Amino acid sequence: MRFVGCIIFSLFFCLQTIGQNVDSLEQALETVVDDTVQVDIYYDLLRANEYSNPQKALYYSKQILNHPLNQEPYYKARNYINVGKLFKNVGQFDSAVANMLTGIKIAEKENDFKNKAMGYNSLGIIYKANSDWKNALKFYRLSYIECNNNDFANGVAMTLNNLGTIHDALENRDSAIYYYEKAAGIAEENDLIGAKAVSYNNLGEILAKDGKNNEALEYFYKTLACDSITKNFMGMSYTLYNIITCQKLLGNTKEAFTTLEKAEQISKELGSKQIDLLYQRSLSDMLEVKGDYKGALKAHQRFKALNDSVYNSEKSAQIAEMQTKYETEKKELEIENLSQENEINELAIQRKNGIILGGVAVVLLILLMTYFFISQLRAKQRQKMAEAVLNERDKGIAAMIKGVEEERKRIAQDLHDGVGQQLSGLKLSMSHLQSTVVKEGTDESDAFNLLVSKLDNTCKEVREISHQMMPKALIENGVLSAIEDMLENTLVGTGINYNLEHYQLKERLPENIELTMFRICQELINNTIKHAKASEIVVQLIKSKKNVVLIVEDNGEGFDQKKSSDGIGLLNLTSRLNTINGEVSYESSPGSGTSATVRIPLV
Repeated sequence: MRFVGCIIFSLFFCLQTIGQNVDSLEQALETVVDDTVQVDIYYDLLRANEYSNPQKALYYSKQILNHPLNQEPYYKARNYINVGKLFKNVGQFDSAVANMLTGIKIAEKENDFKNKAMGYNSLGIIYKANSDWKNALKFYRLSYIECNNNDFANGVAMTLNNLGTIHDALENRDSAIYYYEKAAGIAEENDLIGAKAVSYNNLGEILAKDGKNNEALEYFYKTLACDSITKNFMGMSYTLYNIITCQKLLGNTKEAFTTLEKAEQISKELGSKQIDLLYQRSLSDMLEVKGDYKGALKAHQRFKALNDSVYNSEKSAQIAEMQTKYETEKKELEIENLSQENEINELAIQRKNGIILGGVAVVLLILLMTYFFISQLRAKQRQKMAEAVLNERDKGIAAMIKGVEEERKRIAQDLHDGVGQQLSGLKLSMSHLQSTVVKEGTDESDAFNLLVSKLDNTCKEVREISHQMMPKALIENGVLSAIEDMLENTLVGTGINYNLEHYQLKERLPENIELTMFRICQELINNTIKHAKASEIVVQLIKSKKNVVLIVEDNGEGFDQKKSSDGIGLLNLTSRLNTINGEVSYESSPGSGTSATVRIPLV
């Protein structure tokens, strides 16, 4: 607790210092003449107000954007994206997206990877805030590609953290932890203070969700230490309220109140309504724990009043705008009526006609609704019939695949135990006969050696065919070992490097799932060898509570998904997955490599 107090005291002192610096910068802005110095002051004021007063920061960012000395493409792109981030912080997502896209287009034209990465990442955050996981993942991955291709470690770590938050939101806890820990490792390896703070906080929040409050507190304290170095007061405030919640749940009421007092000081200095809302809510919760229900009620009322004031101010602005439009249209109508009184009668006739037309429209609407209802009913019946046909088809495909695999297994067993054993016995007999009957150095000896060599090659071919039809490693050790053997044997001599990664795959999976995953991985690797012209392949196996995921990525030429979606290999994959309710998705375009993600449910 003394550690937390020291950090908060130092940050509180820094806050006062920053407040003084802001005042001095604003005073300097009134007297400065040099345009270059003016732009620098605007930028310093933007950064100083970014997390404490977004509206003020937005004002300074617009001054920078419109300044005549700030039209170089790099700075122009960066400033548009910064304006978009500030609009995002105040909840104006349409303006945020418009500005970010403007900045991204400039960056793409100039091939400016830093601004592209920042813009893609910021767009991903907006889509995530609106629960559009598909587009959020799309832009996070674009940001990751830019950062990774240019060895931008901080960008890679931040993007991995954001990918983890998507999996966290989708309740894929194991995948979320995987990305958080990977991001933390990169941040620690490169001493990226800000990225470490984000990773530690994310890991702490996951532990807190699991009820592991003591372990969560350790990560939150590490987050505070990082925030104290980077002077991220807004981030520190959120972390403090996370600490208060953990302390309360652990029964450390006294420590929680002490932390709350420190948090109150920072909240007052920041002057942020969002942080003040957190303080009033935490104060109400803590007073309730203490038994001070009267004080808890007052704090809750202040929280509600503050929340309502924000809502009502926005609502009032909307009402005022609508009222102004209404009054303007009303005055225009009165002026028009005064100047053209003869139109009054025409309006009355139009009103009567409107009533008649309205009646006709109602009748037509009823008819259309009836038609629509009948059409929907028929469509549902057709859909049920189609689903029944598809179910029967899937059952047939499943039975066929099962039969094929069982026949493969039988043939492989027969080849190994029957033909293979007989050929091995024949080879031993030939070798013995050679040593007892044929003399060394004669023509007969050379012919006999050639015959034994051909017999040995035949034994090897039979053994390889047996293993290809049903890998021994798959039956005895499971899918991970089988895929590893398949990669080693298939890619040898191809010049393609590979890397196999796995997470939480500690136990054997059901036989049909292991067999399906192996066949799909085998097909994807064969497609890569034949068509991709790749030099690297990465295979990942990830198991969570509900799913097992196979990811196969290469750095090859990629393909046009519209032209290749009906290929025989892809159709075979889909047919196999349909039998176990699995799904596959591809991310590829010409020249950008290919990523195939297979997800199979375990329940």
